[in-house]
Amino acid sequence: MADYVKIDGVEAGDIVKINGIEKGSVAKCGGMTTPASGASRWVGVTDGGYVIHAANSDRTSWTVYDGVASATPKAFDVGYGKTSSGVGIYVCSRASSTKELQISGTDVTTDATWTDINIANDSCHCIMWGARSDGTAAGTWHAVGEQDNEQIYRSTDGGASWSAIDLSGLSGHDGGTSSDLKGIASNGLGKWVFAQKSRLYISTDDGASWAVSTPWSSDTPQTQQGITFTNGTWVIAYSRSSKVRIRTCADSDLTDWSDEFTPDEDIDGGETMANPDSQEKRSNICSAAGRVAVISTGHDLVTYFDVDGKTISNAGQNDLSDTLSLGGDTAKDMCTDGSTWLISMQDGDIWESTDSAETWTRTVNALDIGGSTGRDIIGITCDVILPL
Repeated sequence: MADYVKIDGVEAGDIVKINGIEKGSVAKCGGMTTPASGASRWVGVTDGGYVIHAANSDRTSWTVYDGVASATPKAFDVGYGKTSSGVGIYVCSRASSTKELQISGTDVTTDATWTDINIANDSCHCIMWGARSDGTAAGTWHAVGEQDNEQIYRSTDGGASWSAIDLSGLSGHDGGTSSDLKGIASNGLGKWVFAQKSRLYISTDDGASWAVSTPWSSDTPQTQQGITFTNGTWVIAYSRSSKVRIRTCADSDLTDWSDEFTPDEDIDGGETMANPDSQEKRSNICSAAGRVAVISTGHDLVTYFDVDGKTISNAGQNDLSDTLSLGGDTAKDMCTDGSTWLISMQDGDIWESTDSAETWTRTVNALDIGGSTGRDIIGITCDVILPL
C-alpha cells in the first residue's frame, strides 16, 4: 500500500498531527499508510529553470515543470526550510547578478509558484536553512557565494526579505574577492560556520554577527570546498596542493581540528578525488548520524567515512563509473534524508544509495526535462531539516 504524500495540501513531512493525533501514531489515513521518518518528497533544480520532484514512495518517477516566468540563469543549489509560519518551502540559488534566489510556494508540486528574489548583485552558490536558537518558526536562511562585495545574505522571516551581512570589517578578514564561499552549515542550535581559504567564520547568534579565526597551523587549507555538521562534529572539505582533503572537529571546540585526511593517501587503495577548479565547482558533502559522503562536482568518485569529533573511521570509496559506463556524465549535487542518499548528475541522471553511501545504483537515466534529455540536474534536496 502506498504512503500518503499530502493531506489537505500539506506535505507529509510538514504534518505534525492528523485530527488531533500525532502523525507518528497514525497508521493509515484515507486508506494510505503514514510514511516512515525521512523524506516524503525530493526536489531538484536544473539547467533552463526547470524543477523536478518525486514522492519518496517512488523515487524513479519524477515530474518536471518550468519553474520560472521569464529567462532565469542556471541553478547552483537548492535547500529546504521554513516560511515565517513554519511551513516547508524550497529556495534555489542561481548564477546571476539579478534573480540570485528563487523561492517556491508551499506546494512545490505546482508550477508558476517560484518567486524571483533580487538581493545582491552577486551570484549565490549555496543555500541553507537552520533552526533558530530561540525556536522561532521562521528559523534562519543563509545564502553564500561570490565575494566581490564581501557579503553573505540572511533571512529571518522565512525568505520573504534578505539582508546583507558585511564581512569586510571583521577582525581577521583580509578580503574576499579571490576566494568564493562554497558552503555554509548550521548545528541546528543557532551556531553557523563557513570557511574561506585558511579562515573559519563562526556565528553563535543565528548568523547576526560573526567572528574569524585561523585554527589550522599546518597543512593550511588553500580553497574551501564544502562543509557539513553531524554527530556533534563539523566536517570541512578543502583543496591544498590540488587535492581534496578533509578535517573534522567537535562542536565543543572549533579551535582543535583533526589531522588532514586525504582519500588517496589514507584509504587503502584509495583514488584521488577531482579537485574543484572553478567557482562553479565544489565538493558536495552531506551527512547523517555521523556518516559523511563527499563527491566533487564534475567527478564520479564517492568518498564516505564516519566522524566523531576529531576521529575519522570506516573510510571507503565507490567509483560510479565502475558500475556503469557513464559516458562523461558526472556529479552535480548530493543529499540525504538519513536513510536514502541521492546524487544528481549531468544529462538528467540520478544515482541512489540505501546503505549509507557505500554502494550506488542509477535509478534515473536521461530524464526528459523540457523536451531534452541533456539537461543537468544541478541541485537536489528533500523535505528534511538539517542537520541529521
